[in-house]
Amino acid sequence: GSWTPHKVKLGVSGCPRNCAEATCKDVGIVCVDSGYEVSIAGAAGMELKQTQALAKVATEQEVIDLTVAVIQLYREHARYLDRIYKWVAKVGLDWIKERVVDDLAERAALCERFEISQSVYRKDPWAEQSTPQYQRDKWSPIADLTLKAAE
Repeated sequence: GSWTPHKVKLGVSGCPRNCAEATCKDVGIVCVDSGYEVSIAGAAGMELKQTQALAKVATEQEVIDLTVAVIQLYREHARYLDRIYKWVAKVGLDWIKERVVDDLAERAALCERFEISQSVYRKDPWAEQSTPQYQRDKWSPIADLTLKAAE
């Protein structure tokens, strides 16, 4: 998971009929003939808002990079409890596009900062402790069962 100012809902739809309701999520990705349409700032709760187009891209990696960059920008600039659609209303879609669509260096920097923030969570805290070597080194029987009883 990633700490964000509020929950983030992501919708990915493989068809233009929008089966996953990607056009009313915080981040929506729809596959189209030319690649992918990435949009942000939708809502389907107390307020109903259709997403706003962020960019059309050709590759999956571009989709991932745009999504990560938007989420990191949101993490860095939004106020606590602001959903993405409220944050976009405050800062403007053009401001976001300038940083994540137009400025490739800024997009890469945002992605790098997101990766650093998530690197802590990519290590399984139990993996090392479940190895036989760790178990032998850490735990030993209380009683020494190799001794013979005195008679």
